[in-house]
Amino acid sequence: KERYGRTAYPYDDVDPVPVISANFDPQPTSFTPLPLPTTPFAPAVPYDPGQHEQQQHFTDAAAETAPKGESLSSVAQNDIGTDGGGNGSDNGDESESGSGSDTGKEVKGPGMVTSQPLGVVGLVSVVYFLVAGGAYGTEDLASSVPPLWSLLGITAIPWLWSLPVSLIVAELASAMPTEAGFLRWTKEAFGSMMSFIDGWMLVWIIVIDQTIYPVIFVDYLHTWIDLAWWQSWLICLAYIFVCLVLNLLGVANLGRFSIVFSMFTLIPFGLYVILGFASDDFDASMWVKTSNTDPDSNRWDIGLYLSVLVWATCGFEYSGFLANNVRNPERTFPLGMLVTNVLMLITYLLPIAITIACAEKLWDVHEGSYPRLADDLGFGKWFGVIMTIGGLVSTMGTYNAYLHTSAKALYSLAHEGNAPIFLTYAPSFFHETLHIPKSVPVLCIFFFSTTTAILVLVDFGALVQTVSFLYCAHAMILVTSFITLRFRQPEMSRPYKFPFGYVGLALGTALPLGVAAIQMIFVFVDDWL
Repeated sequence: KERYGRTAYPYDDVDPVPVISANFDPQPTSFTPLPLPTTPFAPAVPYDPGQHEQQQHFTDAAAETAPKGESLSSVAQNDIGTDGGGNGSDNGDESESGSGSDTGKEVKGPGMVTSQPLGVVGLVSVVYFLVAGGAYGTEDLASSVPPLWSLLGITAIPWLWSLPVSLIVAELASAMPTEAGFLRWTKEAFGSMMSFIDGWMLVWIIVIDQTIYPVIFVDYLHTWIDLAWWQSWLICLAYIFVCLVLNLLGVANLGRFSIVFSMFTLIPFGLYVILGFASDDFDASMWVKTSNTDPDSNRWDIGLYLSVLVWATCGFEYSGFLANNVRNPERTFPLGMLVTNVLMLITYLLPIAITIACAEKLWDVHEGSYPRLADDLGFGKWFGVIMTIGGLVSTMGTYNAYLHTSAKALYSLAHEGNAPIFLTYAPSFFHETLHIPKSVPVLCIFFFSTTTAILVLVDFGALVQTVSFLYCAHAMILVTSFITLRFRQPEMSRPYKFPFGYVGLALGTALPLGVAAIQMIFVFVDDWL
């Protein structure tokens, strides 16, 4: 007890080894022991797969000192009376044989015990909101270019851009399951400097992009209610506060809420598609038109089209920050990425197709038009209200998932010394008084919530293309990191590998690099063209 600041365990005579733990607390008196042998001062650094052998030796030695007939997890639970994550029972009776699954945990490295509540459904729900979150905000895809090219682009981009990036993430996340996500992968490939640049590029993308969602939330309310600027701001603050609370509850609750958000988002668009086909205004011949539908202008807004399409289909790499919170990542990640891509394609393609076929003035369709379009189908005002509610839930679901992964990224930056170190501190008030899980990066969540609360007052029209440019640059760093690791570290254990060998590797990296390069070029030359 004098050495560790806690009650001695049966295996305390084992010579401990350095441990990697997400539950690091610099104050030994407030340390909450984990249900497997650990030291209380383990640094919160990403998992190093090279230490498996050392962990196995330590675990075997500890097991030998446990009372006969009891597993190591049983001893730990009976002594501690908790599952280590704040969600266990107090009597320790639930553990039976020596399986680590009895505690709902997995040992990912030397002494690192992490909660793994997300299966395929939970992962798809979270990633869906990171990437899509419904078709809200994509209305410009129907009007910025001729209908045929619009539909072809929506059909092609998920396979040329989103699927390759998502499969790259699946391989890297299964090979290096770390909450540092692509920041760790970039560091492994190019070193600390590139990881620092990519990390702060990410921070600026997030700070700007996160502000869009509460603003869209208020814009949909404006469809039915007239609000002064200060009333809009107060609503934005309430919106931000609700998402802050949901994120403080931890990743397990995030997965549950994302599933609920997904249902409320998909139902209105399911109705929109069904009623659109039944509408008297439905005209399928509009789908094959190759000329601009605006009688007063023949200009194609390719820059706007590409910006909206890339923005609407990006974000798969943020799922890498959930790698330590996913069951069986070698199976769950690729399956979850594939399902999310299919859902995303359906989410965007069908509503845009119905909009093209039913809109009376297609050139007048713009962001925020879905409630009006639903009302114009002629089935009553109730349908417009449902579409508005769906838009409100969609933006909150996207922001909620985005806030969690961005806070994880900033925490990793701070831990690596590339952001202020105070962001890694865990205030005792939140963890001891409010019982917030110690794995939640509280100060990072507060940082992004504060910046969003301030920036919702700013007009982001001039910054949207900056976000698009930065994201494409970030995506290029991710893809080149993947290529570099494949050739520099071929011996690395990869439970899941990008399919189709070297041909798949070549196509899967060339296609997203090409899409990103084209988008970055159009950011500069579209107005000139």
